[in-house]
Amino acid sequence: PHILNVSEDEDEEDEDLRAAPRYCEFLLDVTRRTARLTAAWQCLGAAHGMLNTDNLSISGLTLDHGLFAFCDNFDPAFGGEAKQPGGRYCLRNQAEAARWACERLAEALMPLHCTPIAEMLGEVVSAFDKEFSDAYNEGMRCK
Repeated sequence: PHILNVSEDEDEEDEDLRAAPRYCEFLLDVTRRTARLTAAWQCLGAAHGMLNTDNLSISGLTLDHGLFAFCDNFDPAFGGEAKQPGGRYCLRNQAEAARWACERLAEALMPLHCTPIAEMLGEVVSAFDKEFSDAYNEGMRCK
């Protein structure tokens, strides 16, 4: 699932531009995986206490679970052991933090996907929000 196919558009002379669509799809795949994982946590009442860019992976998994915690009673301000200013990684902000990390990945991959950054960020936000909503609603229906 993480193999990138090279586009063989013979009309495109620039090799980087010919390869760009595969990086767009790769980025959107990572974004959707991250959204599904974050939705699954929300359905379980789990919060990753340090959900910053270096604790997310392109496989749609997270790293550094030292501050990962489950809340006993629903509390949107629950953040486990993490004491971040303004509750940056609290339960209610998990999706926003994960989406933000996907946006930073889009910026970092800009030289590869060759899409104007505002356009790519819009695609990332749309893909994340739709996937998160669908996965969250499905997860809650299954409870």
